[in-house]
Amino acid sequence: MNQKEKTKFWNPSRVVTFCGTCALGAATIMNIVCGVDFSSIIPYERFVIPIVNGTCTILCLILFLMPSNLSLQMAILIPESIFNILSGYDVLGNFLYMALILYLFCDGFFKTKIKLKATFLGVFWGLILLTLIHFGWDRVVFGFVIFIFMFTFFLCLYDMLKEQLSFLLPKTEINRSENSVVLPPAGSSIHLSDYGLTERQIAFVLDALESNVTFVELGERYYTSPSAIKKNMAKVYKILGVKNKEMLRVLLLQYKVYK
Repeated sequence: MNQKEKTKFWNPSRVVTFCGTCALGAATIMNIVCGVDFSSIIPYERFVIPIVNGTCTILCLILFLMPSNLSLQMAILIPESIFNILSGYDVLGNFLYMALILYLFCDGFFKTKIKLKATFLGVFWGLILLTLIHFGWDRVVFGFVIFIFMFTFFLCLYDMLKEQLSFLLPKTEINRSENSVVLPPAGSSIHLSDYGLTERQIAFVLDALESNVTFVELGERYYTSPSAIKKNMAKVYKILGVKNKEMLRVLLLQYKVYK
């Protein structure tokens, strides 16, 4: 296997899966060999927890060979997040459940019926966190606070990267003119040069898309007048079938945009 093949094989998904396999394998060995005592509401926890960890270790090995398989990821993360909460490991359980939500988000799970799905996942996890009452109300409060912090941190990251990630959310309907170019389904990759835009127009569009700058700021950046910017952007609006810069921004945020 040459260096290029090694790099392709050891992609980020496989690296994460390999590390997860090691962690679960170590946990399983500790459960069996060290006989760690658990204080949980799980019946026969000394037998059930090693079985769950061992099963998820095997699933991780399969996932290592079949990376980015969402069904396998769910089969690992759902039981592990739940059993960690039931065993009192609220921080780890919250982290694993948030990892599940991130995987679902990246797979486009929230592109349809986002409110219904988000409500179901939130209520489901809220009920799981309530089982921490076995360890005291302070642990319940702490569990909810940790989950809210992790969720808001995820929202903060999304807000910072929304231009690159917005295509993973539900499509926003744009009333485009009938004689405009035909665009692929939302979430697809588009190359602006394929639609007859000049290099200068493409530069204006990408800058406006990434930083939402004004025409005056674009003029200063490219040493041209705001009127010249407006004239070029008007041609872009006509080609893509939108009426203004805001509609253009909303339209293109639904795609992976390239030159």
